[in-house]
Amino acid sequence: MANVMKETMIWSNLEQDVRDVIKKCSTCQDFKNYGLKKKPIKALPVPKRCFDEISLDVVGPVPTSSKGNNYILVMQDRLSRWIQFSPMSNTSAMT
Repeated sequence: MANVMKETMIWSNLEQDVRDVIKKCSTCQDFKNYGLKKKPIKALPVPKRCFDEISLDVVGPVPTSSKGNNYILVMQDRLSRWIQFSPMSNTSAMT
């Protein structure tokens, strides 16, 4: 199809017109990647003692428990890798 168009049509500024459309397209601008090099991920320093640093994450929603909880708070010590789970009924900061 593209070859047929090239053989039957003349579009002298095709490349520039495509660039102009891309520059004006909000979706294209939101997801553009002009080959920018991403910085490598730096490793976090190793904690000196257990429970000096912990990682937190919330999993869910999961099926609701008999006590009305449908989220799980996952806590992990970064040095020992000890993991603790805690049920949650919502994801608010107060909870």
